[in-house]
Amino acid sequence: EEPKPVIAKQKVARWVRHVEKKGETLWDISKRYDTKVEVIKMSNKLETDSISSGQILRVFTNVKTE
Repeated sequence: EEPKPVIAKQKVARWVRHVEKKGETLWDISKRYDTKVEVIKMSNKLETDSISSGQILRVFTNVKTE
């Protein structure tokens, strides 16, 4: 029997919706999605690093999320 070809999984960059959890920071979110704080701020028109619990953020990522 011939071996089956191995197909490499590719990451696909896309937008995800993230709901901020109490105590989370932009830095925490940037690490989770492998992006930069400045990218999150620009994407969400944030002037400061301050975010509120329950705030919905758009995050551009290529990390596979559940």
